[in-house]
Amino acid sequence: MAVLSEQVRSDQVISASTGQMTIVDTEKVSSVNIEQVCSVEAGQVTSVTSEQACSGKTKRVSSVNIVLSLLDQCINVVNIVANNASSPRDKRSKVRLTSTSHSSIRENFGKDNGNN
Repeated sequence: MAVLSEQVRSDQVISASTGQMTIVDTEKVSSVNIEQVCSVEAGQVTSVTSEQACSGKTKRVSSVNIVLSLLDQCINVVNIVANNASSPRDKRSKVRLTSTSHSSIRENFGKDNGNN
């Protein structure tokens, strides 16, 4: 029993029976639960979730943020053109032209980003 009490912390060992229970519980936890957590749960989290976050989500977020900054600039241009237009027909035609140029900006941005 002296060997068992040396392996367990002195503040945890109240009596011989609790010392045995502590050793049995920690052996079961370390051999069964922690192995399952490391091999199954943590393995799935690192291989699946982090790869999806790196390849899918973060890359899309970086490109979407840049496209959104272009969107903000184009929306400001649309507002300026619409406010400066003299007639309703001019407003509609100029806004359409601006939105068309914005779609070409997005296509060019995607092509430039792919080439780089």
